[in-house]
Amino acid sequence: MQGISTVAKVAIPLPPVPLFDSRGAKRKRVIVVAIILVLFLLNVFQFTWDFFAYPLNEDVVPDEQAAISIGGAVLSARYKKELDTSSFEAFYIPDKKAWYVGDFTYHEERVGGAPRVIIRKRDGKVLEFYSSM
Repeated sequence: MQGISTVAKVAIPLPPVPLFDSRGAKRKRVIVVAIILVLFLLNVFQFTWDFFAYPLNEDVVPDEQAAISIGGAVLSARYKKELDTSSFEAFYIPDKKAWYVGDFTYHEERVGGAPRVIIRKRDGKVLEFYSSM
């Protein structure tokens, strides 16, 4: 058996790798900073998208007549019946930059309150519903 050599397979124990070595900690910091940066940029992009989606010089509800038309449609959909908008009025609220739309006249035959709504001038969003008693 002169030409045959046998190699014994021996398991050599490796030194333990620390859980937070210097390269791993640096890598984790880079990942955390990258995630924070991406979230920040998404937030900034959302703000700028909302800011430029509605130009500053154009309002969706520019005047009283448009506010009455939109308010009548919204209130008709809310109460699921066709409302007579001929007696509706709209008042601009400068603090809220919104229109207050509804029927402000007294009717003898009306039971309950008159429907009213507040609509934002810039984008037409319905802010509040009212029913006066």
